[in-house]
Amino acid sequence: MPRNRNTPQELTLCTYAALYDASDFGGIPEIFSLGFRSLDSIKMKVQNIAAMFDEEGIERGNSVKGLSGKPHGEIGRRTDWEFVSKYLQISKSDHLAECIAILYEAQNLPGDITREEAYKEGTTRTVTVNIYERNPRARKACIEHHGAMCSICGFDFGREYGEVARGFIHVHHLKPLSEIGNEYKLDPITDLRPVCPNCHSVIHLGKPPLSIEEVRALLEKERT
Repeated sequence: MPRNRNTPQELTLCTYAALYDASDFGGIPEIFSLGFRSLDSIKMKVQNIAAMFDEEGIERGNSVKGLSGKPHGEIGRRTDWEFVSKYLQISKSDHLAECIAILYEAQNLPGDITREEAYKEGTTRTVTVNIYERNPRARKACIEHHGAMCSICGFDFGREYGEVARGFIHVHHLKPLSEIGNEYKLDPITDLRPVCPNCHSVIHLGKPPLSIEEVRALLEKERT
């Protein structure tokens, strides 16, 4: 994805982080994963937007469109106040749903099940693997229990890239769709596993998806 700053997607995510808590959708690293800007730049953007919603220390100019998002005495890129201010008019839950939808669309991997390919099991309820894999609270619980190392190849983003990537990993939903019914309740410890993007893509190349054990066996075979 090109580094096109101040896109609606980036502003939506950064505005939520400024108003509430970015950990609700996986944290600042999730915004960074979209490739808009550097991690430090994202943090600065969040601070700038937070300042826009603060009645004190804001250079308002002659109109609300004069808001710069910077405290008095600082000069920086002007943020689209008309865009970010609309989130004062919607609920936190609606804003969070919009953030998750942005991340869902951006991180949908080749071979993943899409919304249109959702599985129906004799009921009107529709479920997709992606919903469970993208749920920020489930992801957090999975990673806290299993760690941020790939369950298949052992890759650790923090070890390879340093602090900027520490804790970054995909999670994979283990339970087959055929076993998911109306009363299904996700257990992030038993139903999810951390996997790197490469191994995750290979899992979903299979029809049905390959198991973690099958992908690990393929990898070990090629390594020997």
